Amino acid sequence: MIHEVYEAYLLSQEEFGILLRASGCSAFYGFPIEGNSLNRKELLLKLHQMVKKGFLISDGKRFLMDAALASCVRILADAKKMLLVSVKDPPLPVYCCYPGRQIVICEWMSRRDGYVKLKQTDSEKFYEMLVEEGYFPAMGEGSLQLLDNRTGSLERSLTLQRIGLEQVLLLETEEGRTGKLYSEDAIEQMFCALTGGGFYDIG
Repeated sequence: MIHEVYEAYLLSQEEFGILLRASGCSAFYGFPIEGNSLNRKELLLKLHQMVKKGFLISDGKRFLMDAALASCVRILADAKKMLLVSVKDPPLPVYCCYPGRQIVICEWMSRRDGYVKLKQTDSEKFYEMLVEEGYFPAMGEGSLQLLDNRTGSLERSLTLQRIGLEQVLLLETEEGRTGKLYSEDAIEQMFCALTGGGFYDIG
């Protein structure tokens, strides 16, 4: 089954920063917020370019964000937590995931320097999406880290490590460390433990 992902947006760092500031977001964890150094003329030019791209709508007096994009930015700005998904083997894009009414996923576009990709998916389909994109059950030399979205402080982490001849999943929380032998069922169980039930109630 193919997971449902809502429309994806490819934004430059400047565009991303403008939209975040317009939503009242001055700080979040994941990517730098840029675009604050633009003068009025540069800002107006950038806004009109964003209208042409469909990110903004203008009636000649004011600019409004596309509704779906505004939903992405609002979730990102309001999220209390961020899940950092990093897999090195096989090499997969690093995801910064923010929970809300849906899950907003930010991807730094390594092949397009200075661009960020935003997309949304339903929270109950989030784990399935990671499976279909190859993050699970592989997760070789990878980690998942649950962070505070304002301070970046680490709250919980899940890693896959080789101990002797065995591959072991290690979940670290404030309560301590839990280990399980690697299996598809164990990964799903550990993911639910990491995210407090599958990322449903964290936002």
